[in-house]
Amino acid sequence: MSSDIPLGRLEPFATKFLLRRIAMKIFKLSFLSILIAALSACAVNPATQDYGGQKISRNEIKFIKKGVTSRAEVEARLGQPTTVSITPNDGRIAIYQHVRIVAPHFFSFGSEKVKSERSSLQIVYQGSIVKDYEYQTSASTTSIDPWSGKEKEIKE
Repeated sequence: MSSDIPLGRLEPFATKFLLRRIAMKIFKLSFLSILIAALSACAVNPATQDYGGQKISRNEIKFIKKGVTSRAEVEARLGQPTTVSITPNDGRIAIYQHVRIVAPHFFSFGSEKVKSERSSLQIVYQGSIVKDYEYQTSASTTSIDPWSGKEKEIKE
């Protein structure tokens, strides 16, 4: 059996063709592996965002004594407040506020839970001494339908 094209000429072409196919398969597998890793990382690790100042716990404010603790002492331990308002008669209201929101990176086919935690410390100063203070915390979980965007609070 004779052929018009000698086999020696086909060999480099076949080798290049096979190498290109192998390289393309390796590229596709690498790309898919990276894509799967990225998507699974998004699904597992929620996004956390903090707003306001630093989070203050009830234990951190035990040093505050009405009529005794000064504004300088409070600011030395807790830092600058988020907001300060001036009241009549040389008074001030300092507010330390913190909000943390934890949400998934992307939505799946079901509704997603978004959690929020809030803490607030309000201090009323008369001159430079603490006259009164109030500390509040709250947490809530909201379910968000990814298709409609409607929110629904979940009681826990």
